[in-house]
Amino acid sequence: MRRRSLLLCTTLAASAVGAGCGGGGSGGGGGGITKAEFVKRADAVCAKASADVNALGTPKSIRDLGRLSDKAKGIAAKEVADVRALGAPKGDETQVRAMLAAVERSIAVIGRVAEAAKAGNSAKVQQILTEAQTDTERARRLAQAYGLKRCAQ
Repeated sequence: MRRRSLLLCTTLAASAVGAGCGGGGSGGGGGGITKAEFVKRADAVCAKASADVNALGTPKSIRDLGRLSDKAKGIAAKEVADVRALGAPKGDETQVRAMLAAVERSIAVIGRVAEAAKAGNSAKVQQILTEAQTDTERARRLAQAYGLKRCAQ
């Protein structure tokens, strides 16, 4: 359980941090924000999300893992909404949409982890965590390629 707990904490933190990096594409479609301002503000959102996820602590049991996953999913969803509200810099809508889509896939996976953990299904949790790492890494790479720093950690 200890190894799975550490893996989940890493996945949850990365997903929430990534969540701050994906917004802007679906809403206003290229509002007045510059890329530099978007990067600065999105990275600030990522820093808060990371702190919020870290504050959740480490799960003590498989069922606790489900509870913490639910909370992390909520944190990540809020951060996506916060960054989406920034609006994408003009001309960068496609890149921002791609980041958002990758993060939203990670958030969905966290929800699946929560359900499997609440059911006490350790094998399913492990399978889902492997999927989450792939999605989270994609979101991280997209954020890094865009110039985000905190969001790409």
